[in-house]
Amino acid sequence: MLVVVRRDKFIKMKLDHSCTGIATATITAVILTLFVHHCSDIDQTAAAGVYRPVRDSLVTIYETGELESQNSIIISAPSDWHLSYQIIYMPDEGVMVSEGDTVIIFDTKQIELDLEGNQKELERLAESLKEMTLQNELTIQELKTSIANSQIQEEITLSLLEQAQYNSETDRKNAELELTKTRLTLVNQGEALEAQYILNKNSENEIRLKMDQVQGKISQNQRMIDDMYIVAPKNGLVVYFVQRNRNAEKVRVGDSVTPQTPILQIPDLDNMRAIIHLNEVDRPYVEEGIPAEVMVEAYPDTVFSGQVSFVSKIVGYESQYNDLKTYNVYVDIHSPANYRLKPGLSVRVRLMTARLDDVYRVSGWCLFREPNGYYVRTVKNDAVRVELVKLADGQAYVRGELTENLLLVANQELPD
Repeated sequence: MLVVVRRDKFIKMKLDHSCTGIATATITAVILTLFVHHCSDIDQTAAAGVYRPVRDSLVTIYETGELESQNSIIISAPSDWHLSYQIIYMPDEGVMVSEGDTVIIFDTKQIELDLEGNQKELERLAESLKEMTLQNELTIQELKTSIANSQIQEEITLSLLEQAQYNSETDRKNAELELTKTRLTLVNQGEALEAQYILNKNSENEIRLKMDQVQGKISQNQRMIDDMYIVAPKNGLVVYFVQRNRNAEKVRVGDSVTPQTPILQIPDLDNMRAIIHLNEVDRPYVEEGIPAEVMVEAYPDTVFSGQVSFVSKIVGYESQYNDLKTYNVYVDIHSPANYRLKPGLSVRVRLMTARLDDVYRVSGWCLFREPNGYYVRTVKNDAVRVELVKLADGQAYVRGELTENLLLVANQELPD
């Protein structure tokens, strides 16, 4: 049925640009269009096939679509970690949350296991550093003791050398040689002590570096765990996100998602809009700023006023199943703080495309064609000549000797 409607609009577009062959095209277009209009839209009376003219200066187009928020906060999986996030908690869709409330919890079991392992490794390294520090201190102390002993030996050798001044030359040379050996030992021991300080520092720093690396892993684990708990940045309504790679199903608890995957959104309910897909044949009649009425299927008791805020300049396709070309149109709704309006609700939008003076709106079913123009026929079989001003969305806007009390019949002799 949708394809029929669009085909009709294509026919109507041609009618608006040319009157040639209008009889057959017009009547065919009217038939096709009115199959998809409710009686309230075409002003049909209780008697089947009987219609009333309506004094109406507005030319309108009806399109369907759905609601979305103009400003939504989208909450996604963390982007810092290269892992798969499994959702283990989300509040029910449609509930109101307050700023700071937890809205998503991811599974942290593996991260907690890694954290526990890293904490144990840090404890082991700390114990190794403690043992190494003690061992290094003992080694340094032993070297210092050896140096102290060598210094004592140097003093003894000096004393022997002084005494050898009065002894034979051989004794004196032996004392000098012993002093040289003692002083060389002191130099070697001093160099060994300095080298040991460096070795001790390097070995301890090696462990400290490992400890820093493990501490970095622990800090990362802790940040990852913190990121597994996401809170609401503002008050609002919870709306689950649609996963386009899963046949348009909404995300749910238990799903595993990749980094930066949108999970839920908190829409701004004070600023809602309708998104419709405008048929390409109607694109010339719709521009930003024109008024509109939005009927929400869930709330048939209310009509919301609105205004077209955006008309796409890029053509798209209504669905993957047909080649109907459409343009995205945004209709901002003038209804602040109406919390009945929720993203995803189906809507029917009436676009006020033009205003005509001194016209009547009649169903396109009612038009008859004669060589010199159009007429409509009453239930009494009276013909009333009319001037066709515009044909839009299955409705004919005409001028003529009409009243709203007339009962008009449909053309029963429509061409094939």
